[in-house]
Amino acid sequence: MTEISVSLASRLWMACKQTVKFGVLGLMLIAASIACYAGVVRYLGNVHVVDEGKLYRSARLEPDQLEQVIQRFGIKSILNVRGEALGESWYENEISLSKNLHLSHFDYGLSAGDPVTIYQIKEIVKILRDAPKPILVHCEGGADRSGLVSALFQTEIEKGPRMKLFRNFLYCTAISPI
Repeated sequence: MTEISVSLASRLWMACKQTVKFGVLGLMLIAASIACYAGVVRYLGNVHVVDEGKLYRSARLEPDQLEQVIQRFGIKSILNVRGEALGESWYENEISLSKNLHLSHFDYGLSAGDPVTIYQIKEIVKILRDAPKPILVHCEGGADRSGLVSALFQTEIEKGPRMKLFRNFLYCTAISPI
């Protein structure tokens, strides 16, 4: 190799290393931004409009957040798909607030890890059909179980277009907050 080709190879190698460093840094900044955004959404309760005036979904909310959501959207019913949790402060606060504001409250425990049965789907659809609207449905994070209930509402109650399902069921918690 000549001195010129060694120098050129050396400069190309340095340019490649520099490009990789900037690429990795860029990816790290993107990942950090997404993580921060997801954290903010989670902190704020991950509240979503499923069908304006009819159904809303969220993560489990702190008492002051829950009261704000109830007032903001005129919630008449709460569907807790984590199930009854007697003795837990979040649950006792939710029940107390529901009673004080004269809301209907429904507990229907769905496992975050087990498949949902046809029987469970029929029971949830009955609650969605009969509960006073608007309904707030929540689970722990406001994504999987509440997303499933949102999809059931849209297909079984509203008979809406299938594409709406992707917005409410397949989005992760870091997407599309109010």
